[in-house]
Amino acid sequence: LVQKVSRRLDQLTRPGTRREMRAHLWASSAIATLITLSGVHYGAATPLKVAGTLLSPNPLHISQWIANKPHQSTLAIYTLRGLVGDVVAQRMEGRRSFDIRRTATYITWCDLVGELYTRPWVSILCPRWFPTFVDGTIRWQNVVCALALDNFVLAPCIYYPAFYLFKSAAGGCFSVRTPLQQYRKEFWPQMKALWSLWIPAGLINLTMIPPPSRAAFNGAVGLIWVVILSLVTNSLSITGQL
Repeated sequence: LVQKVSRRLDQLTRPGTRREMRAHLWASSAIATLITLSGVHYGAATPLKVAGTLLSPNPLHISQWIANKPHQSTLAIYTLRGLVGDVVAQRMEGRRSFDIRRTATYITWCDLVGELYTRPWVSILCPRWFPTFVDGTIRWQNVVCALALDNFVLAPCIYYPAFYLFKSAAGGCFSVRTPLQQYRKEFWPQMKALWSLWIPAGLINLTMIPPPSRAAFNGAVGLIWVVILSLVTNSLSITGQL
């Protein structure tokens, strides 16, 4: 068994195999995004109906769509968040050529975060574990506990390590040690950027937004966050190469 694992690891580290796996990763990401936007997986509406709902002047239509189609709405909003956020970041950086792989990485990452992390946390677990209102009275201790757990435990221990590992794998490096070492070096700049946006945004989200719409609110604020994350990460990568 050990020999089989060793041989398989050797195969995965060959350049040709790395390129093949990277191609599979991008193809899978593109297919998953197309399925999400077409609504095939969740039996939802067509892309035109999704766009029509998002552009509807009636907020009630949007809120009903978010409540009735939590998976589709989350993935559609977070796909848009990754696309627009990184395109704006690349424009602000003054890049001569558009890096489509980088944008695809952020789109896929945003979809994963929205469906596996943000929506379960803000729309399901927070109302259950840290309800904002109890008997019609706001419970500030629950709000503070939720914000602290999200920004000082989950973000540094789960969100960022997963982001660095995913970004590294998307670039063809399937090492665990290298991206985590890079994360340790860039810890404070990344966390300061995260806290500057998500602590005030989280406070608004927990106290003013109903639970079914919290993931969508995070997705909207996330447009700004993807720009910040993309700019900070790219800046740190350039600095590390000098």
